[in-house]
Amino acid sequence: AKTALDLGQGLGVAPEKLAEVIGRGSGNSFALTSVARFGGSLDMLKQVAGGLLHKDVSLIADIAAKAGVEPGAVLDAADAALVLLDNPR
Repeated sequence: AKTALDLGQGLGVAPEKLAEVIGRGSGNSFALTSVARFGGSLDMLKQVAGGLLHKDVSLIADIAAKAGVEPGAVLDAADAALVLLDNPR
């Protein structure tokens, strides 16, 4: 969500407006709405979301590793989000 809003802002579209447009289609998400609510900034979300996402991503990574399953792109995306939240795994 953050990088989509950053791309839009780089193209001259306000984060709130882009979130409004995306939110009316299949791209809507809780993350997009939350990030847009703070003007495209993660500063407020970092305090809570970073720790929670870190816990969840670590759990699924451990479960996948123990099962011998490659989590693939979903874990890559989650790790990228953790970096944006200043809470890397």
